[in-house]
Parts: sequence; structure tokens; C-alpha cells
Amino acid sequence: MRFGTIGQHHTPDAPPVLFDHAEAVEKSPRIEGFLVKHHRDAQEELYDFAVPHLRSGAPVADEAALDGFERIVEAFPLMLRGGNTGRILVRAARRAVR
Repeated sequence: MRFGTIGQHHTPDAPPVLFDHAEAVEKSPRIEGFLVKHHRDAQEELYDFAVPHLRSGAPVADEAALDGFERIVEAFPLMLRGGNTGRILVRAARRAVR
């Protein structure tokens, strides 16, 4: 499964992407942002819902992690090909302090 324009490069036999970014760019769509300040009337309801969830630690970032700096070569193609969901991290080992 491929997501995004980079995943389409140099792979003519690749399965179709879920969203064709190149086609979207060609069509020049307009995007409208969502600003909280335009919905102040719902602010208290949002706080009543979101604050307890945030304090409980329930929302968790979607990420994949590889341990060891030497795995950066493995992580980069995963990121480009959609081999992960969310962000991909490469954690370097900590050196012992003497």
C-alpha cells in the first residue's frame, strides 16, 4: 500500500496509491483551514471532553521506532514507501557516562 507522491516514483508496477497527490496538484484544489477561534461557542464543550482524555494519557502518538543509529538506512526507505504509520523514529543508543 502506498501513500503519497514519493512512493509513486520509479515504481511503475506499484499498486495504485490511496490518494494521488500529483493529480490533486494538477487540479489546483482549494483547502480551507479549521481555526478554533471561529468556533468559540464550542470551546467549553471541547475542554469538557478533551482535557480529561489528555490528562489520562489516553491519546498516544502513532509512531514506529527502530533502535540503533545504524538502522537509519532501514528507516529511510520505510518512510518513503509507507512502510510505517505515523512518524518513524530511529533511537540512538545512549553512551555510558564515565
